[in-house]
Amino acid sequence: MGLIFEWLIAVIVFPVNMLVIIPAIVLYYTDYTWHANNVGWTIVGVALLLLGLVFTAWTTGLFARKGKGTAAPWCPPKNLIVEGPYAYVRNPMIISMFAMQNAEC
Repeated sequence: MGLIFEWLIAVIVFPVNMLVIIPAIVLYYTDYTWHANNVGWTIVGVALLLLGLVFTAWTTGLFARKGKGTAAPWCPPKNLIVEGPYAYVRNPMIISMFAMQNAEC
């Protein structure tokens, strides 16, 4: 129960803050209004968002199963993860966040 709770808190605090709360505050104070002018770019944005979500689920799943922890500093992984995307990239969660942030543009 403890690891699941820690994982849910890590997933809620970091990505939701980075992808929803901070952009919402910026958009609120700049009076920006979004218009879907080009269907092609909307499809690209949705594809980036889905790719980022899948990549985030994969990497956080590896953290929980193989690392026995979360990405949060209060519950770090106990084992080094060297498989999946971690075999090629030092921090694949940043790549997924980058993809999801670019989907918002």
